[in-house]
Amino acid sequence: MDKKIKDIAARIKDLREFSDYSLEEFASKVNVTVEDYKNIEDGVVDIPIGTMYNIAAALEIDPTVLLTGQNSDSKEVAICYAGQGLEDMTAIALAVLHINFLIVRWSQCL
Repeated sequence: MDKKIKDIAARIKDLREFSDYSLEEFASKVNVTVEDYKNIEDGVVDIPIGTMYNIAAALEIDPTVLLTGQNSDSKEVAICYAGQGLEDMTAIALAVLHINFLIVRWSQCL
């Protein structure tokens, strides 16, 4: 499946887990079967637009977050400490702060 679909699927899974929903709870909340929802999170199916909107509504976020990983009205913040440039920050995670959530993928920061 397309890398963009896999990226969207990973964001959906991360946000669901961050919001403390079980797979079964969330599938019910967005009106799809558990099997269909698992396929969405695994990135093996194209996500119908209606389902995408139901997922965003259930997470109380703008659908743009699911598609791009960024909220359309969010502000990005990077913190650098005195004497440390970005090249020196291998152990410090840079995070994008959103009003609705904060997700840091540590594997991408190392």
